[in-house]
Amino acid sequence: MKYIQFMLVAIALMLTNILSSSAQTAAPAAGPSVNLQATSYKFIKTVNGKEEAQPVAPLAITSAAYDVKTAVNYYEDEYDSYFISFAIPNGLTLAAYDKNGKLIRTAERYEIELLPTSVTEAIAKKYPGWTIDKDVYLITYIKDRDNESKYRLILENGTKRIKLKANDAGELF
Repeated sequence: MKYIQFMLVAIALMLTNILSSSAQTAAPAAGPSVNLQATSYKFIKTVNGKEEAQPVAPLAITSAAYDVKTAVNYYEDEYDSYFISFAIPNGLTLAAYDKNGKLIRTAERYEIELLPTSVTEAIAKKYPGWTIDKDVYLITYIKDRDNESKYRLILENGTKRIKLKANDAGELF
């Protein structure tokens, strides 16, 4: 039952982020307003400003704005860290928070439909005639470091298949 309640709260936070755009404030028809404030500014700074595959932004904002101390029946002072997962149909974030509610690290995995232009242009240039069969976007954030993001790709050309990785700058390896 606690898991269901938690998932409903996580979904409500994600929807609030999506619907409220830049203000990040939403007022339900009946009841008090919900105000989300990102307390993990370093995390937001590492993920903002880049061309990202969608739907990365909603889960990044949700995990940055999440306050573990307000999680009813979950938060207790005695634990050193908390692990919270946020999920949408094509993405998953596992976030770790310290006992003060500060975001320590995240591991994110997304199945995406549109790759950034830098990645698609690099693939078209290096592998003409190949098509992208599958792609997964992975992001790792650790407090006080830059985030690491990469794309795992499977390319096809007839019966041939190759696996490769790419970064946000379109470098293939």
